[in-house]
Amino acid sequence: MSSMSKSIIKAAPEFAIRFTSTALQNMMSKQTVQSFFRGQFRKMTTGSREKPFKPVMDAELACDEILAFFNRMQIMPKLIGIDGIPGAGKSTLGRTLANRLCFQWCTLKWQEMQFEYDFKQQHIYENVRLIRTQNIELFDVLIYLDLPVELAKQRVIDRDRNGMLADIVRFDRMKLVGDVAFALLESQEWTIHHPTIRIKVKDNKFNHTEHIHTMLDQKGIYWDHSMTKEEKLFALCYGKPKKGILAYANFGAYNNVILSAFNSCFK
Repeated sequence: MSSMSKSIIKAAPEFAIRFTSTALQNMMSKQTVQSFFRGQFRKMTTGSREKPFKPVMDAELACDEILAFFNRMQIMPKLIGIDGIPGAGKSTLGRTLANRLCFQWCTLKWQEMQFEYDFKQQHIYENVRLIRTQNIELFDVLIYLDLPVELAKQRVIDRDRNGMLADIVRFDRMKLVGDVAFALLESQEWTIHHPTIRIKVKDNKFNHTEHIHTMLDQKGIYWDHSMTKEEKLFALCYGKPKKGILAYANFGAYNNVILSAFNSCFK
């Protein structure tokens, strides 16, 4: 064995310790990671990563406006959906509106959006992939929370549920697909004084799938009926069909942390 090989083997443990120590230090200095661990601590001590729900004045005022809009337009919804990127306030608005309407509120999991969900009337459902994955024709009213990406990220960090989402998920990609999905619902769009709330009410049909197909054809993008709605929307936005959680993953989220730790080993 050469002297260089022996030197490398001898230095390997020290290299590994320095690399790991620096990487952990860099990770723990990030707001997003600190938020994640606060959420984990809350889960261990209370059984849930969620902060206890409290009425939020902004949501209460938004509900006042939404209910006034329903009354003015003589709308009596039976099934309401709420969509928007993480941190947009879907859960807060959904709970508050459900209390006012005496509906059941339900936040759906990502896994449940992989297949057609069995929606029930007198419910309000919310999920970031609701419009892009489900049969929207079942809903009377769809509410889209159009919050700027950076503000949504900060809200995710502040709520201490899973702050690392702000690192590992491409919010910009998620929002663009959501914007396009909402825009292709056939219905007049209504807005209230609250700047981030956009509403569409079904008149006869939303004709969502048909409008997606028309846009794909107009842009000359290949599609077939075996593709999911999310894949078609992704193809509209980015030219290639993708679906599921990995379609929005930021795979290089911690490259700088790793590179910084690696460089520190040679100082």
